[in-house]
Formats: sequence, C-alpha cells, structure tokens
Amino acid sequence: LILDEFYWSLRDTYFPTWCFIQTYISVIIRCFGVLLITFHRYLTMCRSHTRIEQFVNVSHRWTLPFLQWIIPLIYSIPFFTITDVQFDSKDSFNMLAEQEEITLATFMTAVFLTVSFSMCSFCYGSILKFLINNRYNANVAIKRELRLCVELLGLFVAHALLFVFHVMLMIFSLERNDGPVFTLRSVFPVITGFMSYINVWLMFIFNTDMRNKILHIISCHENMSCILNKVIVKISQGTETTRIRTFA
Repeated sequence: LILDEFYWSLRDTYFPTWCFIQTYISVIIRCFGVLLITFHRYLTMCRSHTRIEQFVNVSHRWTLPFLQWIIPLIYSIPFFTITDVQFDSKDSFNMLAEQEEITLATFMTAVFLTVSFSMCSFCYGSILKFLINNRYNANVAIKRELRLCVELLGLFVAHALLFVFHVMLMIFSLERNDGPVFTLRSVFPVITGFMSYINVWLMFIFNTDMRNKILHIISCHENMSCILNKVIVKISQGTETTRIRTFA
C-alpha cells in the first residue's frame, strides 16, 4: 500500500515487464540450483572416487557455481523479448501480456522444470537406492549422508510443487490470461516461500548439533537479559537508597 503510488508511476516503463519475467527467471535459477545440489549429493554418494566426482569435488570445484548462473541465464534470454506487459489497475496490479508472450514464458518454464525435475528424481532415486542397500552399514559417513538426504527432501518436494504449478499455469494460459491464471499467480508466493524456508526448518529438526547451538544461543540470550534486568533493578534500588540517606 505504501509503494502503490510509486509502482503505478512506473507503469509506462519496463518495470511491469520485469515484474512479469523475473518470476519465471527466478524459478528457473532456483530449481536449477536444487538440481545441482541433488546432483552433487548423487556424485558424492553414488559415484564416489569416479573421474566425474573428482572433477566436480576436487579439481574443478568452481564448475557447479559457474553452471548455476550461466545455464539459467542463457536459457532465459528469450524472456527479454517480452516488452509490453502492463498493470491492469492500481488496485490489483495484475500483469497483462499478449497471449503469445504468456505462452512463451509459461512453456519455457514448464519445459525447464520438467527436465530438471526428471533429473532430480533420477538422482534422488539413486541416492535412496544406495541408502537402502547400505541400511545396515554402521559407517558414520553413511548415517550422516542419510540425514543430509532427508534434509534435501524438502527442496525436492518444493521443486515438485513448482513443477506442478507451472505445468498447470501453462495449460490454463494457453487459452486465457485471467481467472485461473490470476488465481494461480496468487498462490505463487506461498510455494516460493515454502521453497525458501523448508530446508532451514528441516536442518533445524534433523541436525542435532545445529539445533542445540541455536537453542543454546537463545537460552544464553534469555539468561543475559535476566541478569541485566536484575543488575538494573539493583542499581536502581541502590541509587534510591543513597538518595534517602542523603535527604536524611
């Protein structure tokens, strides 16, 4: 509400178009990041000591961070051909674009997520198979990898939700740019928020060391607050006693 006037003043600039395309670009970047994380765990667990694992984890560690940005940005170049998106009104700020542009954006995103989700499913399935085959192994490293696999499950579920969301959005947007499309867009922040925070909560739940340290920090903060309050009270009482003696 505070920035409505400012946003509305930018309605004739590139700002509405950027608001439209940045959601698709950010989804592509984030889902590709999930794919790289899953692929990295797959190499570490299922392809340990192989040439590709040594290449990614030892000799060329910069490879995955480099790919994280280069591939999604190159794939997203056609999005920048979209130029005439407009806000429908000052009250709703729904974004209106040509049917061809909507189809382009939703189709490209759905295709990318289909490929990335399929590869994630393969990697995650291979990891689960490895863990099942080694379920009786008492190796500490394997147990640690099992915990990491559970923590990654949240990102995999978030990727699946985004995949389903954009496939549905593509289907609806083939014929219209209102109604169901606007409804789905209103759900988008919930799904992206889930993707942003689910991994943090799973780490807090399943990572005992991290959970204990966080709880310790919170308890120390509370104890320090109590101590400071007691010190302030004692100082106040001492000051009041001194004043009484002075007047006496």
